[in-house]
Amino acid sequence: MTSANHKYILYLVCFSIVPVITLAVFGTSVFTDKRPLIGSGAAIAFFFLYEIVVMRMMNPKSPAITTPGRFLNLFMGLKAVKILLSLVWITLYAVAIKVETKRFALVFAALYLIYLLFETLYLTRNRK
Repeated sequence: MTSANHKYILYLVCFSIVPVITLAVFGTSVFTDKRPLIGSGAAIAFFFLYEIVVMRMMNPKSPAITTPGRFLNLFMGLKAVKILLSLVWITLYAVAIKVETKRFALVFAALYLIYLLFETLYLTRNRK
């Protein structure tokens, strides 16, 4: 791994601490039950691990990226997987837990957008 990747992982760790602290402080005022908090914490872990995978796969020195035309295919494939896994996550929560589903979905969508912004910043800075 390059120093840029180590720097990205450090930023990702620091960046992931913010939603964890926010949920810890304000989570009980948003949710009346602990299960949505646990689900949201698991969503943060999911997005964190997903971003690590994206970082590894979208490394500018990767053979998959240096091959012409592969970057776009890989990027779009990763986006599709992220959306599908997110929809499965929300659906499983709605079917299995059934507690404060709308609020959980809103928090999940906010986390999705936050990590999407972080991923976009990483890719625009490291894609040359």
